[in-house]
Amino acid sequence: MEKLNNFGIFVIFMIFNVSSASLPQNFTCDDLHMLYNKAKQLVNVRSLYDDMLQDNFVTMEDRSSKPSSTTNEKYRPITGYGNNLKNPKTGEKFTSYGRILKAAYDDQVYSIRKSGRGYDLPTARNIVRKLFLNDKIHLNKFEGRTQIPNVFFLMFGQMIKHDTGLRQFNKNIGGDKNIIRCCANSNKITLPPSLMHSSCIPIVVSRSDTFYNPREIRCMDFIRSNIISNNPHKIEIGEQVNAVTSYLDLSVIYGSSHKQMTMVRSFNGGRLKMNPSNVLPVENGTFYSGDDRATQTQFLTVVHSLFIRNHNNLSDKLAGMNPDWNDEKLFQEARKLNIAIYQKIIYEEWLPILLGKDMVRLLEFTAYNEHADASTLNEFSNSVFRVFHSFIPSEFEIRDKSDNTTKISVSDALNAEPLMNCLESILRGILHQNISLTGYSDEILNKLFKNSNDVGLDLLSMDILRGRDHGIPAYYRYRKFCNVMPWKLEVFNDLAPHISKTAINMLRQTYKTIYDIDLLVGGALEMIENSSHKNIDDLPLIGPTFQCIMYEQFYRWKAGDYYFYSHEGRFTKDQLKSIRDYKLANLICDNSDILSVLKDSFISSGLSVDCQSLPSIDLSFWKTEA
Repeated sequence: MEKLNNFGIFVIFMIFNVSSASLPQNFTCDDLHMLYNKAKQLVNVRSLYDDMLQDNFVTMEDRSSKPSSTTNEKYRPITGYGNNLKNPKTGEKFTSYGRILKAAYDDQVYSIRKSGRGYDLPTARNIVRKLFLNDKIHLNKFEGRTQIPNVFFLMFGQMIKHDTGLRQFNKNIGGDKNIIRCCANSNKITLPPSLMHSSCIPIVVSRSDTFYNPREIRCMDFIRSNIISNNPHKIEIGEQVNAVTSYLDLSVIYGSSHKQMTMVRSFNGGRLKMNPSNVLPVENGTFYSGDDRATQTQFLTVVHSLFIRNHNNLSDKLAGMNPDWNDEKLFQEARKLNIAIYQKIIYEEWLPILLGKDMVRLLEFTAYNEHADASTLNEFSNSVFRVFHSFIPSEFEIRDKSDNTTKISVSDALNAEPLMNCLESILRGILHQNISLTGYSDEILNKLFKNSNDVGLDLLSMDILRGRDHGIPAYYRYRKFCNVMPWKLEVFNDLAPHISKTAINMLRQTYKTIYDIDLLVGGALEMIENSSHKNIDDLPLIGPTFQCIMYEQFYRWKAGDYYFYSHEGRFTKDQLKSIRDYKLANLICDNSDILSVLKDSFISSGLSVDCQSLPSIDLSFWKTEA
C-alpha cells in the first residue's frame, strides 16, 4: 500500500507489475491508451472514507516568538508573518480564516446552525437530490456565450484555492491509524450518539436515495475542521485554522514554511528541484511540491509544473545576465518575478472571465492599505469558491500531437503520477476542453473516489456540510450584505428574479424557511444578471451574491498585500511593463513543448498563435552593473 495523494485515499495502483511512483523514466504518452485501460482495471480503493477529500491534516509547527519590526523585509516572507507590519500575523500560516459576517452557530460558539424555527436543517444529501440531481432545474449559465472557459481555467482556479487555503480536520490521538469514524458496517449504518466522536457530522443517506440506497450506503463520514483559540482561558466562537498563507504568493510552489521551501530548492543557481522529465521532483518514490495537493490530479499538476518550470527559466536567464548573483539572490528574484506574473495573470486575464469585465475594473487600483485584512475569507474558501466544482466536466481529455483524444472520467483521474510524462498532452487537452456547461456532474455527486462497484462520494454534500461546520451564515444574510435586491426576504417567491421559479419551488419543499437556505446552495442556484443587455461574453460566470463575495476577497488580497506586484516600489516602471506584457499564452509557450496556443488561453476556442511568434519576458531591466 502507498499513499495516493493528500486525500488519504489509499489505492493499489499496479502497472506493469510496478507501483505508479516507480514507472520507467522512458515511459511516454504513446503507451497512454494501454496504460489507462490497464490502470482502470487494477485500481481498488481500500476505503472511500479515509479522509475528507480536499485537505490534509497538517501538524502544527513549533514557532518561536518573532520580534516586531518597523520595516518590511525586502522579499516576501515565506510564512506570511510580517507582510502587514500593523498586524504582522494577518494572513500568516496557521492563523484563522477571516470573515465577512460573524459566524453562525446554534449555541453561538460551535454547534451546527439550526433552522430559524429550531429544527435541524435538511440533510445535505437530500438537498443535493432535490435541487442538483433534478432534471427540471437547469444550471446552464453559458447559453448564448461564444467564449467558453476551458478546463485550464478551472484548474488555475483550483490552484488559487490551494494557494490561499488549507483546512485541518480533527483526528483521534495517534495519527492516521486512529481516523475518526462516523459510520459503521461498511457505511451501512450511522454510529449511535453514544459511540460517535464529537467531531462527527455524518451525511445521512435516505432510504429513498435512488443511487446509494440500492448499494446499501446509508452514511458517509464527515469530520469537523480544527478551530483555533487565541485565549485558552475564555470560551470563544469557533474559528477554523488556515494551514497555509492567505496571500497570492504561490505557496503551492514554494511552500508556507522555511522547511517546505528548503525541500523544494536545489540550492544551485537559484533553481527549484525537478525530476528528469522536468516535472515535479521525487523523494522516497513520491512526487512533491510546496503543497501536497499538487498531485491531486494530473491535470492540476500541469499548472503547478508550468510555474515551477517558469521559475527555473527565470533563474537561468537572470544568472546569465548577472553572473555575480549568488544562489540566494537568484532564487529570491526569480520567486518574486514568478509570483508577479501569477498575480498579473489572475487580475488581468482570469478574473475578468469569472467576475465579468465591469466588476474587474473596480480592481484596477494599486495601492497598499495596511488596514485591509488580506486573510482568506472563510465564506470564500469554504463555501462560495467551491461552486467551481459545478464547472468540473464528467471526463477530462488528453490530446496528443495529432489531436487524438483520450477521455478519462473524473473519478478515475485522481492520481497524477502515472501520466506525469504526458504533460504536453494533458496541457493540450485542458486548453481545448470546455468546463461543464450544465452544472454538477454525476461524477461529482455520486462517484468521486469510486470503488470497484462504481460507488463514490458526493462532493457537493460535503461542500454544504463544510459551510455549516465553519459557521457560514445563511444565504439571505449575504444577499443583504451584497445589496442584492430585494435583500429583505420574507417568502420564497422573494428570491425571484435571481433564482428560477422551478428552483424556488424545490427550495420551498426542501427548507422550512427562506432564512435556512445554505449560502452555497442559494448562490449556486442564482442566475446571471444581464439587465443592461450587455455582450453575454462580458458577464460573470456566477450570480450576484457570489460575484460580490468573490470581489470582496480579491479586493482584500490585493489591497492588503504589501508585496503585491503592482504596488509602488515593488518593481521599476520598466520592469512592471515587462510583467504586464507577458501573458498566459507566453508562459505556456515558454514552459512547454506545444507549438501553438490559443491567444486567450483561458478560453477553449478562438484564435491560435504560433509559439515562435510570442516573445519571452524582457528581462533586460533586471540586469545590474557588474
